[in-house]
Amino acid sequence: MTDLAVTNGQERLLLTILRSFEALAADQYHRTIGVLLGDEKHHLLEQLDAQVPTDEALETTDLAPPVKHLLTLLRSQDKIQVLIVQGLILELLGQTIYKTVSESAASSPAMRRLCDQGLHANAETRRHVVEALRQEFPQRDNPPGADLLDALIARSGPVLDQLNTLGEGLDQHFGEAFGIHFADLMAEFASELLVVCTGLGADRRRLVGFLTRIMMAG
Repeated sequence: MTDLAVTNGQERLLLTILRSFEALAADQYHRTIGVLLGDEKHHLLEQLDAQVPTDEALETTDLAPPVKHLLTLLRSQDKIQVLIVQGLILELLGQTIYKTVSESAASSPAMRRLCDQGLHANAETRRHVVEALRQEFPQRDNPPGADLLDALIARSGPVLDQLNTLGEGLDQHFGEAFGIHFADLMAEFASELLVVCTGLGADRRRLVGFLTRIMMAG
């Protein structure tokens, strides 16, 4: 347990949301690809559970319905679905959130510490995800990376669409508190996704086109 407690209401709300997604990720990694759940992720979950053991901070807000709907969309026992949507899309988005809040001057010491732990956990998980994706989508197709990109486009669209519905609410709750603005988060997330996916052989122009359509639709 951390020796610092988060008491700020907006921080508790954000941590509650993050805990919900991290707990779901841990469960799905365990059920489908157990090697992805490393020590850092276990430790992060322990810290989040200690700080926000219930969903109370979320339940009374307008973010509760869209967050719950997104969690429902994420639930899957399919290995490829979990790797792409949970392991790639959500881990990269989580990285962006942890980094932004960790660097925010408005964040408390306890919040910055938790977000730093989140970044370590994210980096550990992402290494496993990338290796697993290389095994699932070897670059022997023509053109290289097409199978991975086809799977990403087919499987991530509904989740990214639902994320767009959260944009206004996230800005209202966290824009002033942490300097978190949805458009900036998604732009940084897209940049990171391009780096990872092109490293796995995916066509950059086609991926940019897909992400542009998704973001403009929001």
